[in-house]
Amino acid sequence: MIKTLVREKEKIFLALLYLAVFLSLIHPYSDYDWGWHFRYGQYLLTHGNLLRTDIYSWTMPGYPWINHEWLYDPIFYIVFSTTGYIGSSLVGALICFICFIILTKPYKLKYWHLAIAGFFFSQLIEEGVWQALRSQVVAYLPLAILMTLIVKAKQNSKLLLWLPPLFLVWANLHGTFAFGLVIVAVFFVYYFFLFPALRKTYIWIGLATLVVTLITPFGLGVIHEILKHTNSPYLQNITEWLPIYRDCPYCNVSTVSVYIVILGLAFFSVGLTESLPFLIVALILVYPAINERRNLPVFGLATFPFFLTYLTRMRFDLSRFKLTPYLTVLILLVAIEYNLVNRLPGFHFYTYNENDYCYFGPSCSPGLAKFLVAHPPAGHGFNMYDWGGYFIGKQVPAQLFIDGRMHLWEATDGYMPFADLIAFYYGGDMKVFNSYNFSWVAIPPKSDLATAIESGKTAGLWRVQYQDDQSMYFVRVR
Repeated sequence: MIKTLVREKEKIFLALLYLAVFLSLIHPYSDYDWGWHFRYGQYLLTHGNLLRTDIYSWTMPGYPWINHEWLYDPIFYIVFSTTGYIGSSLVGALICFICFIILTKPYKLKYWHLAIAGFFFSQLIEEGVWQALRSQVVAYLPLAILMTLIVKAKQNSKLLLWLPPLFLVWANLHGTFAFGLVIVAVFFVYYFFLFPALRKTYIWIGLATLVVTLITPFGLGVIHEILKHTNSPYLQNITEWLPIYRDCPYCNVSTVSVYIVILGLAFFSVGLTESLPFLIVALILVYPAINERRNLPVFGLATFPFFLTYLTRMRFDLSRFKLTPYLTVLILLVAIEYNLVNRLPGFHFYTYNENDYCYFGPSCSPGLAKFLVAHPPAGHGFNMYDWGGYFIGKQVPAQLFIDGRMHLWEATDGYMPFADLIAFYYGGDMKVFNSYNFSWVAIPPKSDLATAIESGKTAGLWRVQYQDDQSMYFVRVR
């Protein structure tokens, strides 16, 4: 009877904990690249082949783009077509929640362990899921599986046979598989010396894992695309490539700092022999995580198993206090209530629509998109970088200046539309702007460029064809 009651209490606690974690992972769908992901997925499913060259811009027509996340596009197309904005939010949260389950399942965690783990997990991964479903969010799933396989392989080396098929999918899903290869290399070297009898196994599985990452529609081109993202100065003009400490409310810098300190304590507490591979992985990933905020969730997922190991070995046991279970349940209920009644309604989750997407996402204008569809722009025009994907998704009948795929696109003669955008839109270089002789311009109404056009500081005469709170659409008067 007592055991039954204990089990029922544990089930209730787990239900509350899992609900609290899941709700904390729900964020407004606001991926700036919604449109081109949607159209690329639609193209693949409609035509049965990949769209390998650019058909959406007039600045880089026919550019042979290496789409390292091509497998995500048809997945997203199906999800968004069937569930819309709200469904995309829920699927993004669900994927992260499954990662939490995968990572915590191998450990014998007490209820208060799980509560602490849930808090840190939701904080560490928020930078990745704050725009809901994205390609990198889907890629967190193979990373979580990888870490679990590697940890369990210490007792059952046969589990490593799953690595080649895992990386075959991952390499076609998102470029973060490169971090996965680094993690595999570190742990395989560690196991190579720890288990001499299995050295041949580690060598062959390691080689197979590396080779399958080349089985993509783009071959070595994927590696080249990844390397381009390691040294380009233009990435500093894109929010997700900025450091976590630079105006990033969803990076949770304080919690991340505490987490890093806990990891440091864990390395001394657990012992060097067992903690060595995690220490090396943490040292490799901590700089990319701090310096490029999009890598923060990767750091969190890769080090989370070691964090859980430390939790299970803590001598201090909160469960010995009678008030602990009651306080834990109270905290969970408050967290659930806060999410359901305050946070989710705060971004209109229950009624989320296209207007909300534009507000919480790329600051686009549904009204302008509708106007451009009804009144197709003529000639070559300029559009905002963040609006390009939205216009593609809305099927605005015009070739665009730029969109979210093109931040590192460079022609053989060195021409980069993104570089020119930075020069005249953010740098105020009107000579560069005038050199394009644009026929139309779609920009925010309070931008410096809008002011320059209205005040006659740019070449030519312009007429405002459409304006609302989010956008202005100028057409050059010939």
